[in-house]
Amino acid sequence: MLKKKNIKKTHIGTKTLLQNNELVFLVAILLKMTAQTVSISVLPEMIGPEFCSLVFKLMTYSSYLLVMVSFLLTSGYKIKELLILGGITVFAVLGSFFSGTGILLTIIYIYGAKNIDLDKIIGIVCLCYSAIFGCIVIGSRVGIIENWDFFQNSNRPRWGLGYSYPTHTSSVLFMVVLLICFTLKERIKFIHIILIEIVNYWVFSYTNSRAGAILVAVVPVLFYFLGYTQKATYDTRIGWLLQWSFPVCAITIYFLTIRYDDYGIYKVINNLLSNRLKFSQTSMSTYGIHLFGQKIQWVGWGGIGHTQTQLAGAYNYVDSSYLKLLLENGIIVWAIIMIGWTLVSIYAYRENKKYLLWALAILAFYCVAEQWLMNIGANPFVLFLSVPVFYMWRPAKNKTGIYLEKSNRI
Repeated sequence: MLKKKNIKKTHIGTKTLLQNNELVFLVAILLKMTAQTVSISVLPEMIGPEFCSLVFKLMTYSSYLLVMVSFLLTSGYKIKELLILGGITVFAVLGSFFSGTGILLTIIYIYGAKNIDLDKIIGIVCLCYSAIFGCIVIGSRVGIIENWDFFQNSNRPRWGLGYSYPTHTSSVLFMVVLLICFTLKERIKFIHIILIEIVNYWVFSYTNSRAGAILVAVVPVLFYFLGYTQKATYDTRIGWLLQWSFPVCAITIYFLTIRYDDYGIYKVINNLLSNRLKFSQTSMSTYGIHLFGQKIQWVGWGGIGHTQTQLAGAYNYVDSSYLKLLLENGIIVWAIIMIGWTLVSIYAYRENKKYLLWALAILAFYCVAEQWLMNIGANPFVLFLSVPVFYMWRPAKNKTGIYLEKSNRI
């Protein structure tokens, strides 16, 4: 009978309690995450959009400030680290003049992740993220929070379960499950799988979000069986393939979109993706791709029939993270982002971090159809973009496999 491999922790200097810089950084992440998660729920409309917008801005700016405070509590930067960060920041600043400051502000968290034990941070974020999601969904079923209905056609009724659109509910559940499985790693049990599948089916029965439901069903099973694998990731073909997940997914969805024709296999894929190929092709033709991006006023279905009776303009929303980033942020920033995620995956492959490698591959696949790749409030895995700057270029282990530097604890 197969048994899970008994993996011993070899992190030197790891403490149960958070260090000062980690505690400050954690509070910053939780503020950003809470503001983002609540903002896509119906609570702002119930409480008052203007008041909530002010609160969310206060939480977000406080988050940025706390990350900067964590800089002061962190040890010095090496010249190579500063050069890499400086180069990325220059392009992000240039891009911000054309497409806004979203990516530039995200870099602040990458700066703040130096010498942060990401395993501990992600574990706590997982608990808080799950609690917020649970409160919103349960609140919608007991009548405390509104449960908006969306009837796109007569045979597909959908509900938001406390969120402003059903796919938001599905996206948050997906991230909750991915965080849980990544946090548990080899500790995931069969009972966890059963509980997750029950919740997933229940949420799907209301949201009817197929892509999210399928992945949520697969993730816990996959992570469970990962505990039985004996080979290192760098000794397997699938491990080698997984390290290229982000560029493969990005290039695939790009060519599927620009070559889309409402016929044959393209029509089948478009139907599976709920017309995402068709809508994305229209938006790409309308706005084009620029070197440093552009500001686009996105028009989507969120809130239709509740906060608005008709769309503010022609529907132009692009759900795919890869295409949305390409349209909004331009070729250069898009390329830097793709390189960053690929380098994290390569690091996970080379260092035999199989749970991180698989989590990133699943995230890459999910972002083909969803928009959360670079939204740190919705996707805490963005923190791992600090890896290429602070970890990847350092010798991580000695011949016994023990970590040599405290900063390599991820």
